[in-house]
Amino acid sequence: AKVPIMTMHLSKLNWLSRLICLPLALSAATASENPMRRPDYCGVWGIWGGEKVSTEGRPWFKGVVVTTNWRTVQPAKDRLAWEDLAEKVRAVTDKGLYVMLMVYHGHACPDWIYVEGVPRVLVKLEGESSRESRALHPYYLDPDYKPLLSRLIRETAQHIASYPPEIRRRIIGVQCPTGKSGD
Repeated sequence: AKVPIMTMHLSKLNWLSRLICLPLALSAATASENPMRRPDYCGVWGIWGGEKVSTEGRPWFKGVVVTTNWRTVQPAKDRLAWEDLAEKVRAVTDKGLYVMLMVYHGHACPDWIYVEGVPRVLVKLEGESSRESRALHPYYLDPDYKPLLSRLIRETAQHIASYPPEIRRRIIGVQCPTGKSGD
């Protein structure tokens, strides 16, 4: 009976408000009213060195966003180097934690892609004067870029598939962010 009452109120709101309010309504239901179970990986996650955090006394600490970049995993066109990523993933999964992988490209592309003919784009943030406000990115629409990035994505998928099942079960997602902050 609680959910229909909430539904009546939701009918007066726009669709965006419904998207925001519906999860709240569902989470307010008791376990007997809501057969959906929350996945074990829900909780607090770490990033940027989170693999070094101790889980002792932290049952709410569920996982780590493990980051690497294209420059590290493919330092040369015909050479893949997964050791650093594999070590970070193992450090997290050995603690029984979950992993979300991020393989940065964009500002973290290897220099060899530019030798392959991909144009460089200098990005400067408005109103910023420090070196941090400038970054080189590839020209994403260049026809030489797409097959190179597609290969990185394919090779990353193959690398993840090579992990044993007990590690693969702990990887809940992979992101290939283009920007400096994961977007």
